[in-house]
Amino acid sequence: MSRSFILSAFLCSLSLSALLSGCSPRSQPLARVGDATITVEEFQEVASTAASRYPGLADSAKALLLDDLVRRELLIQEAKRRGLEQDSMYANQRRKVEEQAMLDALGSRLGPGAVPVSDAELERFYAMRNVESHAQIVFASDDNFARSAMADLKRGVAFEVVANRYNPPGLIPPGGDVGFVQPGTLVNPLDEELRTAPIGQLVGPMPAPGGGSFFIRVIERRPKAQPPFETQRVMLQQMLSQRKQRAVSKRAFDDLKAQYRLRLELGAAEVLFQRANVEKFSDQALPEPPAEEQRRALARYDGAAGDSGVFTLGDALHYLGSESAEPPNFQMMPMIAQWIESQALRRIALIEARRRHLAEEPEVARRIQQQLDAYLLDAIYTSEVMERVDASEEEVMAVYRQRATQLARMQSARVAYVTVKDSAMAHAVREHVGSSGTLREAAATASPSLAVREQEVTYPTEDRVWGPLEDTLAGMEPGATTAPLLLDGSWMIIQLLSKRRDTPAFESLPQGLQQAMRNDALELKREQRLAEFTESLKRSFPVTIDRERLKTVRWMPFGLPGGLPQF
Repeated sequence: MSRSFILSAFLCSLSLSALLSGCSPRSQPLARVGDATITVEEFQEVASTAASRYPGLADSAKALLLDDLVRRELLIQEAKRRGLEQDSMYANQRRKVEEQAMLDALGSRLGPGAVPVSDAELERFYAMRNVESHAQIVFASDDNFARSAMADLKRGVAFEVVANRYNPPGLIPPGGDVGFVQPGTLVNPLDEELRTAPIGQLVGPMPAPGGGSFFIRVIERRPKAQPPFETQRVMLQQMLSQRKQRAVSKRAFDDLKAQYRLRLELGAAEVLFQRANVEKFSDQALPEPPAEEQRRALARYDGAAGDSGVFTLGDALHYLGSESAEPPNFQMMPMIAQWIESQALRRIALIEARRRHLAEEPEVARRIQQQLDAYLLDAIYTSEVMERVDASEEEVMAVYRQRATQLARMQSARVAYVTVKDSAMAHAVREHVGSSGTLREAAATASPSLAVREQEVTYPTEDRVWGPLEDTLAGMEPGATTAPLLLDGSWMIIQLLSKRRDTPAFESLPQGLQQAMRNDALELKREQRLAEFTESLKRSFPVTIDRERLKTVRWMPFGLPGGLPQF
């Protein structure tokens, strides 16, 4: 992997939260970049996750990492000096980043962290999974569909036909057949009925999480052999904990909806359905709806100051027109209603997050600043590096010439070889080669009766002996000898006398390989440009590095058992 690839990926994606908090009085500085400080504590925080990108000896790896942190800080400071924080795109990015960070923070507070699971729960769950059930499921997305599905099933319509009629495509397998599954696989209440429903009996309708109804029919149950309990303990604990977390989170957000009195307007789903489908089947882009239509409420809720909040048709169309939009399934009215509710709930969650001042909490603020700095890095790296360089054909050919030895393919090899039945004799011949120089002389020394043959092997070949040895011979120098090779019960020793290799022309290489070389040449140019640019920034933002202090910093090399420190 090229150094440029590592560096550019590092600069544009590294989460460097500690660099945003300034110099801690409990931490010593490793480097100063303008007015900013990179401390030992901050360096180690980054190294704990980025060490795998810096292989090699500790001193060189630490130096490379610190140099990259310095470059990163230089780019951020230059971006700020140019006023990139003031443009409208940055402001829009800040709004999106802040909103998502607040929603994530609120979600982590409303939902529990790791929910404890008792040993008794684990043992009971493990015992339940000793039986698996073959089941069919129907999901009706609203009450009308549920009544219709029930009527079809009661009058004898085949379960799989009803399932294909009502199940949303892609949500449940064809025919509603989920196959044999163990407890813990399906959502409740299906998971409970999977274990307890009478064989062959229709059960339902049952309320589904998030709306709609389920029907289930268990076709068969059978024993399920499991690995020992202790080997599955961690997996089972995670499964139970996650199920508890989802249940608690759902109750918390249901409470939030009740607290802000979220309610959908009558006919809201139909309004959005009609507009979306008219646009879908129109031959040309439709003009925006009149302002009065755009103000039509789809959902209402209590606002930040107790006033009435509203999610309108215009709000929905604006979101659906954005690149990040995740539209509902417009073929099913209940899905549209759920989507409208989720968009309104997002607004409610933001109101609640702001009420709690979550964006001001240090960890949330750091996370926001991380992403904004990453945005600045990406912007200035794009304008000053990516858009300013290109690789010439000569530079591409230089990469090709560097790889010439790797690209070369065997054309032919002249070999001498001897075959013996006894492994001890084979090793004796091999040892004599070191003193005799040639395989023929070594064989004669070991046993005058041994016959040494010579052969010209042309590649490519399908010969069962010489074909598999192509890479072995390609890596040998003339005069080198292989270790004894077992072949059809005999031992063969081979000495390479000469070989001929040919390097294919660049134009004859596969297009993918040619493009890879062009990309490598371009990465080299970008690395050079980045080094030149960041070096020039040091005139505006002076850099000092404490190399002696860096030598004393603990390094956690990637791949060492237990993260053993290296100095």
